[in-house]
Amino acid sequence: HSLQTTSAKVKIPGRVYPVSELYLDEVAATLYKQQQKMFQLWLGPGILCGGIDIPAGAEGDWNERAWKTVVFRHTKPEDRESLWGLREKGLESQMLANMSRARLLDGLRKHDVLQQSSLAFDYPIIEALILHIDRMYKDAQKDQIEEKPAGTILVFLPGWGDIDTLQKRLAQNFDPKRFKILPLHSQVTPQQQQEIFEPAPSGVRKIVLTTNIAQAS
Repeated sequence: HSLQTTSAKVKIPGRVYPVSELYLDEVAATLYKQQQKMFQLWLGPGILCGGIDIPAGAEGDWNERAWKTVVFRHTKPEDRESLWGLREKGLESQMLANMSRARLLDGLRKHDVLQQSSLAFDYPIIEALILHIDRMYKDAQKDQIEEKPAGTILVFLPGWGDIDTLQKRLAQNFDPKRFKILPLHSQVTPQQQQEIFEPAPSGVRKIVLTTNIAQAS
């Protein structure tokens, strides 16, 4: 005697999109090479100080600790113009020199040193990457008869504090007629969360800021 059972099948329609993985070294190199170096300063003092001799020890007046002190006193967006206080240290020509592979790798190490204390210099890179993606979209639309929707960019961040900080930066620096900034977190109201699923107006791109937990769910 055998017991036969049948299992129900559930078919959920959906779409699968091709995914490319780019790491920070590739992102930084891509942004650095853009026309007229428009995103060069957005890469931050860590990456742009790549290849510059900044001793890691505590000896002397100029070392890694002194470098970090100067940089973290100049974290506002407008401080980019003064190279985060490093122009006064005579580093301008070295920071704005051509970016070799060796210099980029050393810059990424210095960026990681800064990142251990704060994400302050990660936010401009995120902003630049969003603008770069949007510019690629607009360039692609020039040859299209019918304009395609701009789509949504998802940005995954460690926690609510980072979401709140980046949201304020994007709201201040991005054109609200082109971008709609939407946080997704338990801290926001159900009504605000529902906005994420509503279609954006024509010509507007949604930027959804959420956490790594949402990425895995």
